[in-house]
Amino acid sequence: MNDFSAGFVTLYLYVAGCPVRSVVRSLWSSLCVIYPADLLRFRSPAFAKRYQQVLGFLMRDSEKVTRPLPCLSLCCCWCCSLL
Repeated sequence: MNDFSAGFVTLYLYVAGCPVRSVVRSLWSSLCVIYPADLLRFRSPAFAKRYQQVLGFLMRDSEKVTRPLPCLSLCCCWCCSLL
């Protein structure tokens, strides 16, 4: 099981002195790619199968079967962008 989270990367970058704007820009860029892929994954069984073959090792077991929380993800990114 992979318990890696983007939160650890964010915390590391913050502690390492990376500018907050750069971290926020990176998170937004990632979200703009990952979220549409997740939506497509839950709407297309063929895409989901291929997605998990390629990127499944990066996912928790629970992430393979649950839907993403768009409101929570977008709210967190919006709040971070206000910094």
